[in-house]
Amino acid sequence: MTKTAASFLSAVVAVATLASGCGPTWTIVKQSNPNTLVGKKGFTVEPTIWEGLSIGGKDTEASWIGKRKPEEQATFKTEWEADKADAAKKFAARLADKLPKIGGAIAAGGDAVSIKSKVEMYEPGFWSPMGFGNDDTVVVLNVDFTDAAGAPQDIVKFTSKVPGSIITPAPGQRLRQAAENLADQVIAYLGGRTAAGK
Repeated sequence: MTKTAASFLSAVVAVATLASGCGPTWTIVKQSNPNTLVGKKGFTVEPTIWEGLSIGGKDTEASWIGKRKPEEQATFKTEWEADKADAAKKFAARLADKLPKIGGAIAAGGDAVSIKSKVEMYEPGFWSPMGFGNDDTVVVLNVDFTDAAGAPQDIVKFTSKVPGSIITPAPGQRLRQAAENLADQVIAYLGGRTAAGK
């Protein structure tokens, strides 16, 4: 892929993401300089980590679950674990599906870059059909892009906000949508960083 084509493709991915209403919202924590991601084509997607997650910036998972009635806690925890597992699967699947659009692919070994994600904050949000007191679901994801030796090359925090609606009334639905939005942002970021001359 030529430099011009790679740059154009990166721009297309970013514009498409913005057009979806969930534009790139990231904060760069660290970037390799010179850029060690230029020209990289192979990527591995590590399982998403949820340990140490903050709920709404104030609760741990345990304290959040503990706020439910005792008889509801077991069911709530089971549903929450399913929500997390499904969101992680959607994130990984979306990355695998979108990587070819920036000239990349899932690969193992060699000089493959590992995408290591950790959910740092989850705000479940709230939606009411009456429109009172609605709050977006927010997910903050830290991603380490590491080399073959496991050393972070770039570290970036991505944020997705998903408003409630009649088609996504449940927080779990919005979490799954946020996972796909976050994957799109990761692709947009990588599109720029892997393009020649970036």
